[in-house]
This record gives sequence, C-alpha cells and structure tokens, in this order.
Amino acid sequence: MTTGNKSEKHLEPSFVRSLGIGGIAGIIAASCVYPLDISKAYMQVNRGSNLTIRQALAKVYASGGFRALYRGLPANIIGITPEKAIKLSIFDYVRRRLGCANPSAPFSWSKEAFAGGFAGFCQFVATNPMEIVKLRLQLAGPGSSLAGVVRDLGVRGLFRGSTATLSRDIPFSAGYFSSFAYLKRSWGTDPLNVFAASLTAGIGFAWICTPMDVVKTRLQGSQELAAMYNGSVIKCFTMVAKDEGAKALFKGAGARVTLLGPLFGIALTSYSIIESLWAEYLI
Repeated sequence: MTTGNKSEKHLEPSFVRSLGIGGIAGIIAASCVYPLDISKAYMQVNRGSNLTIRQALAKVYASGGFRALYRGLPANIIGITPEKAIKLSIFDYVRRRLGCANPSAPFSWSKEAFAGGFAGFCQFVATNPMEIVKLRLQLAGPGSSLAGVVRDLGVRGLFRGSTATLSRDIPFSAGYFSSFAYLKRSWGTDPLNVFAASLTAGIGFAWICTPMDVVKTRLQGSQELAAMYNGSVIKCFTMVAKDEGAKALFKGAGARVTLLGPLFGIALTSYSIIESLWAEYLI
C-alpha cells in the first residue's frame, strides 16, 4: 500500500498501530450493516417458519421502531473493536512473518490460510463474549440492558457455545483471508479492488460456514434453546437437520451473505485506506 521510496518503517507497521487501525475499521463496518445482523439472528432462532430478510427486519422494526434495528449495537461495538483489531492485525502480522506481504514472492495458499485461521482462533477470546451478549440483546424485548445480560450470564456463560464459535470462525477466517489475499494480488490494491476482493471472498465463505453459525446462534440465543440441545454442538446440528430438515442449517444464509460480504469489504477497505493515510501523513 506504500510506494517504493517509503522507508522500511512504513512497510512494516507496528503491531500496536495495526491493532488501532483494525479496531477503527471494525467499528465503521459493523455500524454500516448492523440491521442485517439482527435480521439474521431472528431468522436463525425461528423454529416455526422460514423468515425472509424483509420479514425479519419488519418483525424487528415492529418490536420497537427504528431504534430496534440497532438494539445491541453498543455491545457489538464494544466487542467488535477488539475482535476486528485482533483479527486484522494478527493476520497482517503473521503473513508478514511468513513472507506473504512481499508482492514479488510466490503466492502460498497454505501460508495465507494458516495466517487467517490463526487470526480466527486468536479473536475468539473477544468474539464469544461479544457474540452471546449481542444475541441476547438482539432477541430480547425492549428494556433489556447490557449490564443485565452480562450479570445474568456470568463469567462462564460468556463462553457458552465456544466450540461452535471456534468451529465457525477458524474455517471461515482461513478460507476468507487466503481467498481475499489471492484476489487482491490478482486484481490490485486500490480501494475499489480491495472492496471487490473482500466482498467476493466474504460471500463465498459466509455461505459455506452458515450451518455452524446456525448452531452457534441456537446455543447462545437463549437459555431455553441451549437446554433443548444440552449445550452440545453435535446434538444441536443433528437435531436441527433431523427435526427441521437439512435446509434449516442454512437459515439466514442470505442475510449472512448479505451481511458478511459488505462487512468485511468495508472493514478491509477501511483498514487499507486508514493504514495508507497513517503512513502518508502521521509518520
């Protein structure tokens, strides 16, 4: 993202700087697509029928007006800031250590996938508490509070569904980041191409990983659902497939694709632009 006459300092941004840029990029992206996130949650916990994105959004709106479309956003921002900071900065750091940042070096799917998968694993500490609190706030009625949800869950409760979260995030991150890196190298690094590469990679792997996202949402969305599946990823997966059909494992796939494609597109484009501006004007 920097030119040849830039110093090595510019080419090797500090890890702390990358953390800050990643956090800012995450806030921008999450705020832009948050209503789609709520609609996805409503679609996945609904056991009686298959809601469309429009129906889910209408249901959310009917529960509290326009403000309901952003119910739980503060919790999401609190969680997504360290989550995106960790994920983007660790991915960037690991791939640099593996030599992937050199555009003249041969492209390595395995190295890019390892960097992405490792970043997905590391972000789990921030992701799981944020995800379960956000879900509870999204699906609860008006009057629920961040403090109340955290108090009800307790420390152990904040990590409920951890196996499902890891089973979703590691494969997604490995596939997404390796594909993004390949497409960005092929298409170029100007902002529009970065957005297109991120959007394309995000759409594909968002769909592939939807079943584990459904399982995670069921296990984390409410105590009643978690009790129904005994907190088991395998039992939840098999019961959903048996009782509701395999198609139910892809509930919310359209919303998830519509959400994560732009989310990562905006996040990676913002990260790229902020990093370039920082190197150009602040160092």
